[in-house]
Amino acid sequence: MKIKLILDRTEGGIAVFTDDAGEVFECSAALLKPGFSEDDMFIAEISEGKIVSLEKTENPYAGDNKKRLESMFKNK
Repeated sequence: MKIKLILDRTEGGIAVFTDDAGEVFECSAALLKPGFSEDDMFIAEISEGKIVSLEKTENPYAGDNKKRLESMFKNK
């Protein structure tokens, strides 16, 4: 099965992703190719509940979360 995931962060060698529904997925950061960054979108191949491959794709929503957070803090 293939799904779209957004890279949330990497920590301790683990890549943490979210899908459109807010579900969290994790895999080894070794699956990421050099040059990745937070908010990158990937097409992930899922097998037996685990991410087995990642293909970077264009993220039309890149930066939206940062803008939303900035607007929240500017209003305080």
